[in-house]
Amino acid sequence: MPDSAPAFDDVNERAKKDWKRETSSFDRVRSVMRTAYKPMSAATVAENALTSEQTARKHLRSLAEHGYVAETASPDSTGTLYQLSKDSI
Repeated sequence: MPDSAPAFDDVNERAKKDWKRETSSFDRVRSVMRTAYKPMSAATVAENALTSEQTARKHLRSLAEHGYVAETASPDSTGTLYQLSKDSI
């Protein structure tokens, strides 16, 4: 009888580890923004892209410079929010 596959505690955690290992932080930030339906803070993008907030900000600035994302002020004026640019849709 063949050995069974190893059990994973959480398949989602395994998928996150694989995604992080197989992609760059820039690619993950761009992917998060491509699937975002509402403006997000750099902290939220960082959490979803499995990277630091500082790294997410750096990549978001680059994406904004190239017209892929747009920067907007948050409603409470506490920071910058990022959303997919209408030109990139």
